[in-house]
Amino acid sequence: MNRNAEDVRVERFKLKKLIDRLDAVRGSGTSLMSIIIPANGQISRTSQMLTEEYGTAANIKSQTTKSAVLGAITSAQQRLKLYNKCPPNGLVLFCGKCIGPDGNEK
Repeated sequence: MNRNAEDVRVERFKLKKLIDRLDAVRGSGTSLMSIIIPANGQISRTSQMLTEEYGTAANIKSQTTKSAVLGAITSAQQRLKLYNKCPPNGLVLFCGKCIGPDGNEK
């Protein structure tokens, strides 16, 4: 087996493990958010959308839910600041508070 084929198998294995870990994540209500930006998407446009959503989320009556949603939006905004432009294969962000297998929030 050549080196490139082995590298591809290792990358596929790592990706499968990551997908399995993400599949096991659970949240309560609206505390988790997924953002998918296509390859030709604009980071600035997504940041603007998150800013608008932050203003909307500030009107949530439940303090617990409001805190979780605002935290997820803030986390997503901070992660997006790390990118000047969208990577060639797109970008996916998962943010928010999740409940681990032991029942504790992470």
